[in-house]
Amino acid sequence: MFPGFSAFFATGVTVLNDSTHSIAFPYIGVNEGGDYNQISGKFTCRIPGLYWISAGIGKNIGANVSYIFCDVTINGQSFGNRELGLYADAEHDDKSGYTSSASGAFHLQTNDQVYVTHCTGQEHFYSGPSTFFSGTLIRPDV
Repeated sequence: MFPGFSAFFATGVTVLNDSTHSIAFPYIGVNEGGDYNQISGKFTCRIPGLYWISAGIGKNIGANVSYIFCDVTINGQSFGNRELGLYADAEHDDKSGYTSSASGAFHLQTNDQVYVTHCTGQEHFYSGPSTFFSGTLIRPDV
């Protein structure tokens, strides 16, 4: 582990039994710096700076649900410029599989936590590579 770097990529889905309707991504492809926790689903910022955060959710084929939704939040904020929204809705075709992804650059401070929460339709999420959570440090603060 290089102490001045942070990057993670995880896939799959574990529905967490909490009041915030959060999910975790149990299959880790990369966890440079060890800042992503696959049990809690939270990335905890160790190095303050500019990060690129991405996430995607996929819906199982055949599940009869009109849409799926999640927020990618920083410290649980659900409004404003500190979140990404993941919303997938195949209009007039509730049984098809579909995905939604979002990404963006965010300035994080030490101990900020980024995670996927406020999910609806979790029981219909596809637990494969189209459901993912990823982040990387672009530029540390000087």
